[in-house]
Amino acid sequence: MIRVLTALTAALALVACATPPASSPNAGPLAAKARPDCSEATAGHYWLSIGPLPARQGGDLKVSVWKAGDYPGAETFIPAACVRDWKASDPAIDFASDGAGLRVGKAVNPGTVVEVSGAIGGGRAKASFTVIAADAISLSGTWKEVGSADCPLTSPPLRELKFTTEGRFNVTWTPFETYVDYWGDYRFDPATGALAMTTTGGNSIAGDAVLTGKAAIGADGLLTLTGVDFGRREGRPPAACLVFSR
Repeated sequence: MIRVLTALTAALALVACATPPASSPNAGPLAAKARPDCSEATAGHYWLSIGPLPARQGGDLKVSVWKAGDYPGAETFIPAACVRDWKASDPAIDFASDGAGLRVGKAVNPGTVVEVSGAIGGGRAKASFTVIAADAISLSGTWKEVGSADCPLTSPPLRELKFTTEGRFNVTWTPFETYVDYWGDYRFDPATGALAMTTTGGNSIAGDAVLTGKAAIGADGLLTLTGVDFGRREGRPPAACLVFSR
């Protein structure tokens, strides 16, 4: 009996002296979950930024939350997890568990305008987008000139060209906060590639712009405009073609 107790005591001592395994902050069901910093999520004006557009049937989009500052450019990014009660005008929209993304259901009809919102700061942050077919050819989105071997980069390059699903466009050589050089309406025929833009306003309208031509999106996702010239800045010669990436 004394011999058995002695062996048991030694075994317990070895267990007590053993080095415990390193703990992982993400291991086990009781691990603490990191909480977002919502200290800035107080009363104020909020909006949602959703992209990349266009929104396609069955596609995924990222959701960003912003709080307005005291002046342009002083916006504050807010973690989407600080937003509560996410809602969408179409039941086929699914939100990610942390609110930082959403999926457009395949059942959403092309042309549907979807409004999404979430509660924060005593109000609701909102945004809307138009859904297009999964295989639709669309110019919608924000593009920047990148050039190619056949279409050299112009100088200065056009750094921001935006098309919306609602038929509007804007042009900006040097993006700064909300500044835009000029804007207008456009028509695009995916079957023929015909593109026609009409200027409706602007801060610096290019009088020598040629806003009709052809548009094509290649298998590489690049947008090529032929016969279009947004303006001969700084005396550069007219461009035969322009190439952009999203």
